[in-house]
Amino acid sequence: MASGLKLVALLFALASVVRALPSGGRVVGGEDAEVGQFPHQVSLQRSDGSHTCGGSILNERFILTAAHCVVVGDGVEAYPAHFFQVRVGSVQRMAGGKLLKLKRIIVNKNYGEFLNDVALLELEQPLQWTDNIKPIEMADTEVPSGEDVIVSGWGRLYTGGPIPQRLQWNTLKALTTEECEAAIEWGYDSLICLAHTEDNGVCNGDSGGPATYQGKLVGVAGFVVDGCGTKNPDGYAKVFYHKDWILENMTPSAFLLVTVSSLAKALPTNEGRIVNGAEAKEGQFPYQVSLQNSANGRHICGGSILNERFVLTAAHCVGNPGGEDPFPAEGYQVRVGTIKYQTGGQLLKVKRIISHKSYESFFNDLALLELTEPLQWSDKIQPIELTDAEVKSGEKVIISGWGMLSTSGPTVPDDLQWTTVKAISKEECAAYQWGYDSLICLAHINSNGACWGDSGGPATYQGKLVGVSGFVINNCGSEYPDGYTKVFHFKEWILENHSKMKLQLQLVTFLVAAIYLVNALPANDGRIVNGVVAKEGQFPYQVSLQNSDDGSHVCGGSILNEHFVLTAAHCVGNPGSTFPAKDYQVRVGSTQYKSGGQLLKVKRIISHKSYSNFLNDLALLELSEPLEWSDNVQPIELADAEVAPGESVIISGWGMLSTSGPIPENLQWTSVRVISKEECDASVMWGYDSLICLAHINSNGACWGDSGGPATYQGKLVGASGFVINNCGSQFPDGYTKVFYFKEWILENMKLVE
Repeated sequence: MASGLKLVALLFALASVVRALPSGGRVVGGEDAEVGQFPHQVSLQRSDGSHTCGGSILNERFILTAAHCVVVGDGVEAYPAHFFQVRVGSVQRMAGGKLLKLKRIIVNKNYGEFLNDVALLELEQPLQWTDNIKPIEMADTEVPSGEDVIVSGWGRLYTGGPIPQRLQWNTLKALTTEECEAAIEWGYDSLICLAHTEDNGVCNGDSGGPATYQGKLVGVAGFVVDGCGTKNPDGYAKVFYHKDWILENMTPSAFLLVTVSSLAKALPTNEGRIVNGAEAKEGQFPYQVSLQNSANGRHICGGSILNERFVLTAAHCVGNPGGEDPFPAEGYQVRVGTIKYQTGGQLLKVKRIISHKSYESFFNDLALLELTEPLQWSDKIQPIELTDAEVKSGEKVIISGWGMLSTSGPTVPDDLQWTTVKAISKEECAAYQWGYDSLICLAHINSNGACWGDSGGPATYQGKLVGVSGFVINNCGSEYPDGYTKVFHFKEWILENHSKMKLQLQLVTFLVAAIYLVNALPANDGRIVNGVVAKEGQFPYQVSLQNSDDGSHVCGGSILNEHFVLTAAHCVGNPGSTFPAKDYQVRVGSTQYKSGGQLLKVKRIISHKSYSNFLNDLALLELSEPLEWSDNVQPIELADAEVAPGESVIISGWGMLSTSGPIPENLQWTSVRVISKEECDASVMWGYDSLICLAHINSNGACWGDSGGPATYQGKLVGASGFVINNCGSQFPDGYTKVFYFKEWILENMKLVE
């Protein structure tokens, strides 16, 4: 695998890590583009404005780019659409033209191994054509060998070089499938290979961008071989081959109502409404919540309080179709008890998301959010009862939310809005081709109804919850009814899942920290729940695993050798998928997680492939550069035997000082006691060979932020911190992954240095 990845490299850009990018460069050996020369070209960007990839405008709603620009890891699951934006109509990637939000990402399900590398980006609002913003027609035939093909993009100027501010372009030569096979052994019908001289061609950041022939789109930039500007041809996904897939997936029939206001630079105050609704009064809708991006507090969707622990929303607000793998819960928070989504009430973190496993294409569009702490009831915070009957056709239903005031904005309003709509029967809704038992259709007059940002929000009848906002047809406030998921149809699923999660998920809790959710953390001399402050050099193998964007502490880890750190798999991914390595850094050689020692980037993450349900919870982090040993930076030896019950084990970390306490700046440590597998099973039903259970007195032990950190015995590593039962410092033992059980896996994977 390592040798293969050295041969072929995707052209995805990491512009966000570049602090300064000089202007005036070129696509390797290219030229500056003139204004309006490539009106179909877009810059696909992260929500912070950093350039990631290129793309091509196909019509007023859709952009074509590369799948690898938008997927998580090596899979086909796309990142949330609100992670991205596109700049159109400018040759400058950082200025000019127009910035647009994405509504949806559609990845070719057959993407893998550099093949079928195409994805469609649906825009939240339609483009308006100008001299600088125009669609490009897709090719309807192959490109003959030897023909000139034009490529363009903001790719790096050479391997490892800067990304230019101005759009670049170049002319390459088309090769046949046979010529491509002879040159680089990539002769596939789905690819078009473009030849060039050395020190020429495309580079990282050009991914997803266009290759055109006679004014038509023939390719989507995918990969280079052996590095940018080598003698080898560059690989593009062939548009003609994928044309049927593209056309089939470019037809929107209904629009999900999730908002991507997280991409907005500023949201001005206004007196707007759910399309022509009314402003809510304080306490009028005490069950309504605003589901938000935890990083910046931007409103995403609505939701309804069901009990002190659970909120009901739409599955599409928190994941992609399939429901098996929702987005990380730590990416969300909810504001309750206020009609202002930006202020007032109370902010709570989301602990776990459970989406309906059959969610697909507007159906079964439900998700439950478990909160990290129970709600306290007040006049402005109350649960709503689930309906126990169908709503008759013609009955008035109340909807509420912070949705946009019209299809194109202007914004998400500060104040909660509401309006009255009318239920129609399944047969009446079937006239619009949406007559399904699982949906409730709500009719309204023109220029009224739900809009983007209302997704997941409530529809109520006689004070009971009857629907969850899902989609509109054509646009907000159109002549068509709005689609809501029918609560009565899913009542059994809702009750089963939030009662089951109460029993299971309050029992066992991962110890990953979400420090970036805390606005202010007071300085303290605190401890791992009632531990001791560590001295410099006392734990030279301990690392702080951090968010590379802001330096916030996420988890602990242990240095194994100059290249590898051991941590918990749940710190760096979900079961079956791993988060990008570039999102992490480690601080070594310091008892202060915020300062001292050395910061190193993470080059690669290797998670245990069988990680699931708190078991096999290990991951190796390969560092971007080898460590230099010192008194404060040393590796720790892996245990070569079991630890006998009753023996004292030392644990350390920057975990919270209590269940709801702050994360200390100073490394903490304490001693706990090993119990046998049988004792662990009798105590908490977690008697597994792969776990080591560590008992402690009440108000002692590990807590959130200690995940992945070390447990040591006689100077050797015996465990990696995993979970607590009920809460930090409870009467129950803490769960650690047993290093001795996984020693062979660790050693085998540490040989794979890239």
